[in-house]
Amino acid sequence: MDLRKFVSILFVVVFFSPGWAHALGLNDVSVLLPLPTSLEDTNLISPDTQGAAGRLISANAQRLIEKQISGIEQLRVVALRLDPCFAVLQEAAPEQCRAQIRFIWQPLYQVNEKIWARDHAVHTFYEISQQELEALLVDLQKIKKSSAVVDDPGPLTVHPTIAKEGLSGPYWSSLRADLLKLVGEKRMSRITLMTGSSPYWMFQGFDVVRGELKPIEIAQANGPQENISNFAPKGDDFLGGIAQALNGSDNLSELLQNSKSLENSSVAKRQAIADTIFRIENPRLNSANTMDCAHCHLASPATHWLQQHGAGLNFESNAFRFQSPWNLYRNGDLEAANLNFRNFGYFNRSAAISQRVVNETAFVVELLNRRLTSPAL
Repeated sequence: MDLRKFVSILFVVVFFSPGWAHALGLNDVSVLLPLPTSLEDTNLISPDTQGAAGRLISANAQRLIEKQISGIEQLRVVALRLDPCFAVLQEAAPEQCRAQIRFIWQPLYQVNEKIWARDHAVHTFYEISQQELEALLVDLQKIKKSSAVVDDPGPLTVHPTIAKEGLSGPYWSSLRADLLKLVGEKRMSRITLMTGSSPYWMFQGFDVVRGELKPIEIAQANGPQENISNFAPKGDDFLGGIAQALNGSDNLSELLQNSKSLENSSVAKRQAIADTIFRIENPRLNSANTMDCAHCHLASPATHWLQQHGAGLNFESNAFRFQSPWNLYRNGDLEAANLNFRNFGYFNRSAAISQRVVNETAFVVELLNRRLTSPAL
């Protein structure tokens, strides 16, 4: 029997056993909210929303955002992620881990009674204690158990319960209240931005140190900023690439600069590209401390190109491919695949979920479910 099929069957048996009836799943720790019907929906989280630790985005951070994105008042949280041990490849002892809540913000706007998302994103990171994380996980289980809709084991998608109940429903209302007890500017440790629109985009990050924003040195990029471009028309091609010279061995520079030049390349050449993509997407091999922003965001569009030009390649049993018993199907929309660099959020009105985020989420779920069943770990 195929190994991946065997692991999937084993997982279903374990997941639906009585002790695991309400184990956390992918959609519990990486939550993609449904788009609202109105920007005035008070169930959304906006820059004016107050957490227990103050406003959610500090004044310094708001000024930074305003320099890059017009209409900061349109920012809304469209997704969130939980991380028990930020930016490490294997979980250390809990006391050595940085537990975080991450909010993903996008500017939203309304046209003809429909809400659309602009091609920008802001991530805000909030530090919480391991005890607070464990209490939040217990509450998550209670929220899930009391929900009228029980999630199946995947895949990662727009949160199925919140999509059915709506943003005013009990699941999001309870989760939102729990989150706001833990976040605010006094706990904000990092902010990252992806700004721009076709054909130019820019990545930046800042750590919050005693209230001041300190630029992050982006892994592989040799600086605090990373710029990308793609002048190819909509489809699967690339023409432009990453402006900065990268110092890592795992990069897709040749493909991103001019994918047409690789259409007739050897199987070995294209297999090397596939291997690189799988290493970039594998959270057991790369983290935010080892991989630059652009490659994490471009790996899924690069995969789409490879799928169109991958005859004879080894995908399923690739040695570098992330393996997990969880459903790793990438459920994100492929609209304008070579221009859609969203990792987790919305591209226009389509849900956008990268393979890197799916894999990271499965990795985190494994850690958190072990924590729930063995609190001493």
